[in-house]
Amino acid sequence: MFLDHAGSCRRGRLDLVADVTRYVLIAALVALCAALGGLWWQSGRMGSLQADNDALRLSLAAIVAQNTNINEDRKSDAQIDNMPDADLFSVPDRWMYQDGGGGFY
Repeated sequence: MFLDHAGSCRRGRLDLVADVTRYVLIAALVALCAALGGLWWQSGRMGSLQADNDALRLSLAAIVAQNTNINEDRKSDAQIDNMPDADLFSVPDRWMYQDGGGGFY
């Protein structure tokens, strides 16, 4: 194949170099496409992980707020539970029913 005559041998080597160069460029293009595909997939995965992270942060904030509400409710209940019994029955006179003052019949 390369030994037909002197010029043919040189042309054969140039064809071989051109073929190898073409295959190297094709392989580089395939590797570049694979790398870009991998980056695209990772960016989608990163977006999903960021959404999960945001959801977890909101859930944690809701739990903290719920815990704060529970603690404030316990403090309020403790104030009422520690109130003397005499204070529980003291009602302003204006709240008492008066004869002829209206109301439900």
